[in-house]
Formats: sequence, structure tokens, C-alpha cells
Amino acid sequence: MTEQERYKKAMSMIRPSGQMDVLNYVEERTMKHKRTVRMLATTFASFALVLLCSISAYAANIGGIRHKVNVWLHGDMTEVSIEEISEGQFEITYPDGSVRGTGGVSIGDDGKEQWETLEEVEERLLNDPEVEKDEDGRIWLYLRDHKIDITKQIEKQGYAQEKIKDGLLADYITVVWDEDGGYSLGTDYHKFPDVEELRENTK
Repeated sequence: MTEQERYKKAMSMIRPSGQMDVLNYVEERTMKHKRTVRMLATTFASFALVLLCSISAYAANIGGIRHKVNVWLHGDMTEVSIEEISEGQFEITYPDGSVRGTGGVSIGDDGKEQWETLEEVEERLLNDPEVEKDEDGRIWLYLRDHKIDITKQIEKQGYAQEKIKDGLLADYITVVWDEDGGYSLGTDYHKFPDVEELRENTK
């Protein structure tokens, strides 16, 4: 065996451990890097989703959130849209596209004034009487599913009084009309509200 052959044989027995360690280290670091990138991507996606939801909620709050509710309209149960445009102030959008403002203050259980809430507006639309003059000049009193023509009473005496009974309870309603087409309305559970007091409110 020549010197060159013995050298080749001796070199083939040596394991290149240093080279293998370097390769293993590089591979391991590459896998860790991929896992880190994956985790960062997931975290970023979650953060972006939370941010998007927060922005959407904020935008919805600025523009107001529309609530679909069922109320009595001209004696029929009707779905309307209510939007709070500012504290205690609301806009009601009816099926025909017309919009009416409502809201204000109410008296709380402690006797103090407070801004009217959405729930109070809904309650009022369900249970408060309404008066309206139609295109034919007839004047109607509406309460829940009741629709009463009060035109003759208004023409005769300038006011109308109606007792509307639902079950055991009754609403005593007085409507005072003025010459300009405005009206004042009062309701009680025991007696008719005083005409003269309501007449003062129409002046």
C-alpha cells in the first residue's frame, strides 16, 4: 500500500463531527425562526381582528345604533327603527320612510329628572295615546289597538273625552284642540284630565 492510499484510508475513518454540528445547529435555528415567525403572524392577526372590531364598534357608536322595535301605529302593530342621535334624543323611522324626533327627560323613581332611555321611548310608543288629523280633515285618537274618530266632539266643543278600557284597567283621555290645529292631551287612570288646565297648555 502506497503512502497516498494509507492517507486516504486514514482520512475516511475520521467523522466530520464539526461540520455535522454546524449543520444541525443551522437546521435547529431555522426551525425555531419559522416557529417564531408563525407565532408573530398569529399574534398580529389576532391584534388586527381586535382592532377592527373596536373601530367598528366605535364607528357604530358615533353613527348611532338602529333598533328595530314593534309599536302601535294607527291601531296596528308596526315595526319601526329607533336611533339614539344624542343623549336622551331619538329619531324614529317609520315604514314609509318618514322620520320623527322624540325624547327628552323623564322622572326617575327617586323623583329626579333624567335623560329618557331607549326602553322608556319604546314603552311610551306602546302605551301613550296619539292624536292625528288625516287628509280628509278627520281627527283620530289612537291608543294601542284602539282607533277612535273624535272629529264631532272637537268640532262641537273644542275638546274630546274618551274612556278606553282594556281588561280591568281604563284610560281616561282628554284632547283639547286649538284654532291653529295644535292640541293638548292628558290621560289618567281614574278620571278625565281637566279641560281648562289642558287648554292653558295649548296657548
